[in-house]
This record gives sequence, C-alpha cells and structure tokens, in this order.
Amino acid sequence: MRKILISLGAVLVLASCSSYSNFKESSTSSTTTSELATPQVFHPTAVALTSMHQQDPPGYVSTPNHSSTINKEEVLTPTGKANLLTIEQDNFTAVTEHEPGAKTDTVYWLYITKPSPTDNNVNDTYILSGLVTGDAALAKSEMLEAAKTWNPLNR
Repeated sequence: MRKILISLGAVLVLASCSSYSNFKESSTSSTTTSELATPQVFHPTAVALTSMHQQDPPGYVSTPNHSSTINKEEVLTPTGKANLLTIEQDNFTAVTEHEPGAKTDTVYWLYITKPSPTDNNVNDTYILSGLVTGDAALAKSEMLEAAKTWNPLNR
C-alpha cells in the first residue's frame, strides 16, 4: 500500500527552496500546518497528497518557487467552488539541474480562498496539493476524488 504523504508547509519545494513565486504578482505568504482527519479513507496510487494553508493578498495565490501554472479550472467541492491548478515545478536550481534526480514535477493544487477573519489585507488560501507520482490522468482523477471529502474550513 502506497503511503499518503501528509505534511504541511512550503511543500513540494524539493530543492530546499522555501520562497514562493506568484500566480499573479509578488506577495508574501506564510504557511501553517494541519493534518487530514482520516488519511486511511482514501489511498491514492498516482498522487502524493499534502494539505496547506497560506495567506495571500486578495486576488492572488502564491505558488511554489521554480514553478509555472499550466492550466486552471474550476471544480465543485463540499466547501463550494474551488480552483484546480496544474503546475509544473522544477525540483532543481540552475546549479543542480544536471545532477541525477533533477526533473520537472507535475503538481495539482486544488484551492479555495476566503477573507481572513483576522486581517483585512489578506485572504486565507486553503490548498490540497498533489505531487504526481504515477500516471498524470489517474493522479488528476485521484485529486478530484479526494476533493469530494476535502473540507479545509471544517477544522
């Protein structure tokens, strides 16, 4: 049985990169840690799931450093409308790109944003991230399956 990776933070920053690039413009984001309530319920085989929270300026979502957003689509979750991003992320830097294991990963980000209850200058962005570890089409299907029970607002 493939282990579901559940950890939070700056996630998928595989080359020791902790800064973020932006989906629209430059911003500062912070992340906090939480866990999915019942990881034993769903066992994906083509995607490693991670749950994250970050704060972004209204209208922006910061994505991992060394990444490009390839596609964006709207999906429906129990929490309401969410966005599903297809992201390509380099797990290397210019210095390490020729080392063994240097590659570009495909990552799915399912996210929703809500106004922060404590700071009017930021939105809370809740992210279910999935690093593709197998077939990309199966990974996307597994992300959408996980979305059926994903409710980050019910913490």
